[in-house]
Amino acid sequence: MLGALQLMLAGLLAVLTVGVLELGLALFMLGLGWNFCFIAGSSLLSNSLAAHERVRAQGFGETFVSIASGVASLGSFVLFAYGGILLVCAMGLACALLFMASAVWSTQRNPVIEASEPQA
Repeated sequence: MLGALQLMLAGLLAVLTVGVLELGLALFMLGLGWNFCFIAGSSLLSNSLAAHERVRAQGFGETFVSIASGVASLGSFVLFAYGGILLVCAMGLACALLFMASAVWSTQRNPVIEASEPQA
């Protein structure tokens, strides 16, 4: 969730920026938020799988992220052409909000099950 918050702050800062220094800070925050989300997601995936499943699942996950990043990068010029930086930032904010909502929903839906002692 920290990564998603970082991404939202970066999007808001990018919209409000008027200078190169502020835009550089927004882009730094964007990269930092991306890395927070990527590392947390990779760790959650790795910890939720058995040892023999990890390599294939992580490879698939990283391939999916790479393809999604490429498609999003290529698609962002269309957003920029139609709505400028405001539309690009709004879509980024919407994606971060979607991520946060799904994270909150999944934690409420799948509470941690504590092991109880077996009864004799």
